Amino acid sequence: MKKFLPLLLICLSLNLVSNAQSFELMKKDGYALVDGSINISTTNDSTTIEVPVYVKNISNKVKEVLVNVYVKSMVDGSAASYCWGASCFDIATSTSTSFTTIEALDTAKEFHSDYNPKRYPGVTEIMYTFYNRNNSDDSISFTVNYEIVVTSIDYISELKESIRAYPNPVQNFLNVEYKLQDYQNANISLFDIVGKRLQTQEIYNNSNTVQLDFSDLKSGLYIWTFEVDGIPIKTEKIIKR
Repeated sequence: MKKFLPLLLICLSLNLVSNAQSFELMKKDGYALVDGSINISTTNDSTTIEVPVYVKNISNKVKEVLVNVYVKSMVDGSAASYCWGASCFDIATSTSTSFTTIEALDTAKEFHSDYNPKRYPGVTEIMYTFYNRNNSDDSISFTVNYEIVVTSIDYISELKESIRAYPNPVQNFLNVEYKLQDYQNANISLFDIVGKRLQTQEIYNNSNTVQLDFSDLKSGLYIWTFEVDGIPIKTEKIIKR
């Protein structure tokens, strides 16, 4: 029995080495990501937030590394993606379709997670796992926690001031100018004085002018409304000559 003991110890040692973690995560500032999470709280609710993370191969062998994504929670209407190596993927792609080769003791700096709240407040949690494509147990993970606080009052006030309609009174076409920083669904609707919807113009540009056609309407009083995501931002009366 004793002569098998050294062999058994060698086998156990090799098994431990093969399952040892080969990676270390670092933030952009070069410090190790020791707690496994990055927390972001911001009121910057309309711009894409980029979170870069460096992946270091701390082993003495070359590693071919893939990324797996697990969305713990995500605010409806927001958007997320990630880039690894030369490719970028929508968050719906749970595993990167291409791997990055990291030389022994080298660091890959090509990863970043992107998140755009699109003005929707709330908390989004996304976990990323880097793993050796030849041994999925050889992996390391971290979670990005995004907390978005929307300054909706300031935004609505700013948007309302940017909307301008002319001429009033109108004969044929009413021009409505607007300037949006970001939006999901925006439109301008025209109603008669009793509230019947006569026209709706969908908005497809962040900054532009649209026209409402009055040429076939009778003279009288009308109402137009500018809406974003179903919320009336500005409503005014208009006279048709």
